[in-house]
Amino acid sequence: MSKPVFKFENVYLEKNGKTILEDINLEIFPNEFFVILGENGSGKSSLLKLFNRLELNTKGRIYFNGEDIEDIPIHKLRDKVIMIMQGATLFEGKVKKVLETYIKKLNLNKTPEDILDIMGLNYSNLEKNTENLSGGEGQLIAISLAIAKNPDIFLLDEITSALSITMGALVRNKMKELQKQGKTIICITHNMENAVEVGERGIFLKDGKIIKRGSVKELIECFGKDEEKCIKR
Repeated sequence: MSKPVFKFENVYLEKNGKTILEDINLEIFPNEFFVILGENGSGKSSLLKLFNRLELNTKGRIYFNGEDIEDIPIHKLRDKVIMIMQGATLFEGKVKKVLETYIKKLNLNKTPEDILDIMGLNYSNLEKNTENLSGGEGQLIAISLAIAKNPDIFLLDEITSALSITMGALVRNKMKELQKQGKTIICITHNMENAVEVGERGIFLKDGKIIKRGSVKELIECFGKDEEKCIKR
């Protein structure tokens, strides 16, 4: 088996005297589509943010490609590990001008048209103001910008939950395509259909603890079931 791209060893996250994540031990391997499941308040988003240091663990060690994550300059880490969040927004202004600003800021060898091509968006969007885009269109452009950065790891935080069925399917297909290209994808979702369709292996969180590991199908069976029996399976 290949070496893990991420390894968590006895990781804790505490805030204001409260334990958010407790004794997290986890390995994620190259080219995986890894799913983090759990009810609201279980610590899913906090765990996801540890991967690119949007949250800083209180105890334990996190390794990225064998190197302690604390020893990696944060800009280098975030060039390789990018998070896409639900409801991602763009600067205000005409889409073409806004994209030109992002392209320059991110040092991308792309045109605004190239960015729209990533998710198959119509070039007519370039003449719109960002505030006149639908929420779905704006999010697809934000996703396209993240993809254009060409990171090794994508962190997805419920990115299809506010999208239409058609747009959600478009994003899922794009992420599966990226996985085929060698990218590693780590996502959290409440959508069980999404999880089954794209995910392979994952964990189930409850109250900041990993209570079960396994295939996505096995994890989904934990929802609404007797947790003691589920954990023992």
